Amino acid sequence: MESSLKRKRNSAYITPRSHRSRRNPLDVAFSQGQRRNNSRIRFSSPQGPSESRQRPDNARETGGDNRSFQISTDDDLDQVIVAIDVKDSATVGCAYYSAEEEKLYLLGDIRSAGAETIDSLILQTKPTVLLTSTRVDHLNTKVRQAGLENESPLYLPYRTDVRPSQEFSYAGAKSKMAALDLSSMHEQRVQFLVPHNGMTSTEQLDAEDVGFTLQEGRLLHMSSAVDMENTVTVGCAGAVLTYLQRRRATEPSLVDRSSEAFRVKSAEMFGLKGTMFINGTTLLSLQIIQSESHPDMFNQGPGKKSSFSKEGLSVYGIFHHFAHTPQGRNRLRQDFLRPSVDIDVISERHDFISIFLRPDNCDSLSTISKSLKHVKNLRPVMVNLRKGVSTGSAKITGFKTTVWATLLAFAFYGIDICDALREVAGGDTLALRAKALRIFDQAQLYRVGRMIQEIVDIDSSEEQSRTVVKPGLNEELDRMKDSYDGLNSLLKQVAVEIAATIPENFDIDVNVIYFPQLGFNIAIPLNERGEAAFDGSDSGWELIFVTENRAYFKDFRMREMDETLGDIYGLICEKEIEIVYELAQRVLVFEDILIEASDVCGELDR
Repeated sequence: MESSLKRKRNSAYITPRSHRSRRNPLDVAFSQGQRRNNSRIRFSSPQGPSESRQRPDNARETGGDNRSFQISTDDDLDQVIVAIDVKDSATVGCAYYSAEEEKLYLLGDIRSAGAETIDSLILQTKPTVLLTSTRVDHLNTKVRQAGLENESPLYLPYRTDVRPSQEFSYAGAKSKMAALDLSSMHEQRVQFLVPHNGMTSTEQLDAEDVGFTLQEGRLLHMSSAVDMENTVTVGCAGAVLTYLQRRRATEPSLVDRSSEAFRVKSAEMFGLKGTMFINGTTLLSLQIIQSESHPDMFNQGPGKKSSFSKEGLSVYGIFHHFAHTPQGRNRLRQDFLRPSVDIDVISERHDFISIFLRPDNCDSLSTISKSLKHVKNLRPVMVNLRKGVSTGSAKITGFKTTVWATLLAFAFYGIDICDALREVAGGDTLALRAKALRIFDQAQLYRVGRMIQEIVDIDSSEEQSRTVVKPGLNEELDRMKDSYDGLNSLLKQVAVEIAATIPENFDIDVNVIYFPQLGFNIAIPLNERGEAAFDGSDSGWELIFVTENRAYFKDFRMREMDETLGDIYGLICEKEIEIVYELAQRVLVFEDILIEASDVCGELDR
């Protein structure tokens, strides 16, 4: 926000920067004003300095996250860390971690498996990082041969990391899995204590546990979800957990938020029972799935999103356009990779299709299809919400991609999907419909949407590309915003007073500018020698900093406004952060319900 005045003989030119209500202060400070005419004062579009279009690094935004943090967060959510090991005469074990789901998956040990099994596991898990032990010669030999046959570098869609065999140890993996905070709710009800196998001195004894440990109890609880007899797979899980711990400790962007980064919320087994095994050669020969890499080499390689590649001419490429949601397209892809051979599953899918092909269900089908187009995958959304990121994707696409807009749209269209499912004729026998109606709680969805709609100002948020709180919710915030909106007239008045103190022989522009965190400053253009055209030394001006075109000073007026008004935009952002944080905590109460509803949308969409 700035107000400027050009000092000339017998005339004054004041050029305030017009602004919209409650815009980003940088837009307020440097947006062009509309031209008006007056006998002594003329408002015009100034010849702004080159730095006026730049965004200072100290500009604050609601949510407290800069763009580099958002990019890092988005990349973290795309991570899929896969570990594969081979032991005991071709027994293959595999475990992988999905950062988007915050879940650790373990595959049962596959005995007498070969290279085709390993290639198939890599194809189906789509890793960004592949951890292998030195015992897996197939992958290492394959990469070396590909590098020798091609003169150009080999660009893999994942990064291969060969780790020492000790990281795949079964004993070490059991300790790491027991240390996971997965059974906290269970342990609040029942605690399984056994004597500790180590020696404990009398000074270290606790009256409640007296040397007892919960490790065996946690392992017992873990074995209810994971088959601990799969020693090779459990060792792979230990390698994945070691890698996650190493990432949290070594990457600077994850140190400050290590408690949330790469968190493991749950662990479960996944198997190939009931599905048809298809190797990669068969998939390519039959053109079941055939992805084409991005023509730009900088958009290839590990960690890139699926949007940087496209599905080629394949069977999956024909059908995936009919899936409207990201989770639906992912489930559809898994169905093509692992076709079911279970007759009950196949019959259930046929019944579902036949019910919705009935003419009397045409309206319900149309409503569900249109609503699914507006539904996004809420798993990464909830992860961002827990981490305090309210601006969603790092791409500059406005408020429509933010966390709050996604949740608001999901609540609204989720209710429509639920109503359409209730109106389906003959759907009482469909298990998926019954499951969806059980999970979709319209009252809870309405409550989530109502909370967001009452607090978040969608129009202002779309304009400013940040989360803005609606007026009327907090009196203190409203007063600060009213004061901020009135700065334009105040700066114009101060610019007039300062211009009156400058000798008339100086033909210069006088600007009074407010910068977030830097406060109020007097901007004076530079002369041909690169010095300030007027330094106000006789008036007690203090030089603060110099840019390419202007020098910025403070006098007693600027310091008085700094003390009286303070960093007003920063105070507004801090207050909005508090309100948005409270909203996030209230929404996170419904996290499990929202994620389950999002997953059901993927099942309906495929």
